[in-house]
Amino acid sequence: MITELRDQKRASEGDGAQIATFHELNSELKAFKREFKLALVIQALAITLVVTIVLRLLP
Repeated sequence: MITELRDQKRASEGDGAQIATFHELNSELKAFKREFKLALVIQALAITLVVTIVLRLLP
C-alpha cells in the first residue's frame, strides 16, 4: 500500500513536470507567432515602400 502511494506521488510529480513543460512550450509558441506576424507586417510595409518609390520614379 505504501509503495502504491509512493508510485502515485511520483506519477503526479511527473505529470506536473509535463504540464509545466507544456505551458512553457505553449507560451514560447505564442511569442513566436507574435514575432512572426510582426515580421510579416514589416516585410509588407517594406515591399509597399519599395513599390511606391519605383512607381514614382517611372515616368
